[in-house]
Amino acid sequence: MALSHFGIALLLIASARPLFSGTVIPGFTETTIVGTGIASPTGMAVAPDGRVFVTQQGGQVRVIQNGSLLAAPALSLTVDSAGERGLIGIALDPNFASNGFAYLQYTVPGATAHNQVSRVTLSGNTMVPGSELPILQLDPLSAATNHNGGTIEFGPDGKLYVGAGENANPANSQTLTNLLGKILRINPDGTIPSDNPFASTLGARGEIFAYGLRNPFQFTFDPNTGSLFANDVGQNTFEEIDVILAGNNYGWPITEGLGAVPGLTNPLFFYDHTIGPTGGCAITGGTVFQGDYFFADLCSGWIRRLALSGPPVASPFLSGGSSIVSLRSAGPGGFYYLQIGAGADTGGLFLITADAGVPEASSLMLTGLGIAAVVMAVRLRRARLSPPSAAAPAIGGRVVAGHND
Repeated sequence: MALSHFGIALLLIASARPLFSGTVIPGFTETTIVGTGIASPTGMAVAPDGRVFVTQQGGQVRVIQNGSLLAAPALSLTVDSAGERGLIGIALDPNFASNGFAYLQYTVPGATAHNQVSRVTLSGNTMVPGSELPILQLDPLSAATNHNGGTIEFGPDGKLYVGAGENANPANSQTLTNLLGKILRINPDGTIPSDNPFASTLGARGEIFAYGLRNPFQFTFDPNTGSLFANDVGQNTFEEIDVILAGNNYGWPITEGLGAVPGLTNPLFFYDHTIGPTGGCAITGGTVFQGDYFFADLCSGWIRRLALSGPPVASPFLSGGSSIVSLRSAGPGGFYYLQIGAGADTGGLFLITADAGVPEASSLMLTGLGIAAVVMAVRLRRARLSPPSAAAPAIGGRVVAGHND
């Protein structure tokens, strides 16, 4: 899966109207937070005060506050954005409200291009100059610009988890001597936790938490159980949802989808490459909501709901999205989804909430900011918009390469 980069467009989107929003099943409501104006988004993180920080492949972190996309980025990095490279992941420190630490994964350009995880300090909505501190250097990349992974996220144990693709070299996934094709686990300062499964294995990279993955583009933790779900983009046959456990081997390239090889861990769920309501081309975002796992496909434009109690059966949830890349929790009351859109600078952010059956009143609150307040801010903003006859911003073409490039 390649997310094409179209440059930077710092757009004021107060007059923009939503493009290609999805249709959710009855019982839930979709609210457009930012309908367009984000250039090639790759991921996001939600702050305790409700701000959403969105990574753009070209190296910028955009800020969405009170329902509006701010004109100035929080930061802009120099990155290699060829193919699936670029600024591909963001995580906020568990103590972000007090220390302002944000962690970024991006591709460092140059003759030996490689992915790097850095910590930066944010003050308000901007990076403190000179605050970048690299904490992890991944292995040099080959000329292939795909299978680059991306997500970084803090686990309930306070450790930082990093998704790394195998750089279109399947052999990387099965070796413990490099970091590619793996889920990594490090301390916030970049050091290796002593309880990592390979921390004491001679010749192995101690940062490795799990291996045998092809391209774990997005992953997330269940806030209730602590389980780690990783969406591994497949090659010719299946897309996988894996439950990641310490030291396990998830089979790539020996197996894809369900296998019967001793010592390899099968996925919790997988689906085929029939474009349509149950199949797709590249699994992307995932999040836990109402006790189930919600996941998206890039090409089919849907979000499906996977039951986590009982048999892992998936059911329809949303259709008609436009290259959905990331899902993130908005608290127990809902979740965000982020999509690339259908042209340059047409990425958007949308909020899904339940109409009924919310477990308790407190679940209607985002951490530090109510969902109702976000929706109200959006409505107030729209009340100040141009009339419906105003010309919508022009959109350009974009190419999303196939999942098995």
